[in-house]
Amino acid sequence: MEQYKVIGIGDNVVDKYVHQGMMYPGGNALNFCAYARMCGMEASYLGKFGNDYIAQYIQKVIDDLEIEHSHCRIFEGENGYARVTLEDGDRVFLGSNKGGIAKEKAWDFTENDLNYIKNFSVIHTSLNSYIEQDLATLKKRMCLSPMISRYAGMMNIWNKYAGMRTFHSFHAVI
Repeated sequence: MEQYKVIGIGDNVVDKYVHQGMMYPGGNALNFCAYARMCGMEASYLGKFGNDYIAQYIQKVIDDLEIEHSHCRIFEGENGYARVTLEDGDRVFLGSNKGGIAKEKAWDFTENDLNYIKNFSVIHTSLNSYIEQDLATLKKRMCLSPMISRYAGMMNIWNKYAGMRTFHSFHAVI
């Protein structure tokens, strides 16, 4: 069986559960990397971090999960976070800083970044990654995960299931 080498590009945040006083790392692109590692895949993450304690915490978790992240950028400012609570077992979002530094700083992928990215079988990103303007460039380099393919002008294999309920963060490699 072919071993996929995948990269998540984009969002990393923490959810601050105010009723517990706990925070949990996440973000669609980062979650993708974590789940890929759990499935035994080689996974890397390319994202933007602030220079605060939240960013340091997420980077420690990424290290613990053995997700490569040497090409990430660090900027002055807050990392992304959302404030969350639970009501009747459901998550209720109380507010966020809208991705923090990730929203404020443009990607400006370098040729070095693009050469690094082309070493992967699949790119995964999300609508919260602020790279829509770069998808056409990334599309020329490699395979995009199905949920972002339509934004890069590619046929979305999931269109035939349009009548079925699907989840925003569901992805598959076919």
